[in-house]
Amino acid sequence: MLHGGDRTAAAALMIGLAVSILPILLRVLPPLRRDVRTDEQGRYVLVTVVGVIVYVVLVAAAITLVEL
Repeated sequence: MLHGGDRTAAAALMIGLAVSILPILLRVLPPLRRDVRTDEQGRYVLVTVVGVIVYVVLVAAAITLVEL
């Protein structure tokens, strides 16, 4: 699609793939919710937030490269 097709369609396909992978990524990363027993915030909240931000930046960079 990228070599002979429409670049907008390739970008839309990439966005769809990124959105479909997002639930898997959120399942693998540590949870953001509080612990029910201790009512404390998770220790690895920063890891989850940074992981999602890095994922969004990588997807945005890939889409930008496709559109060039």
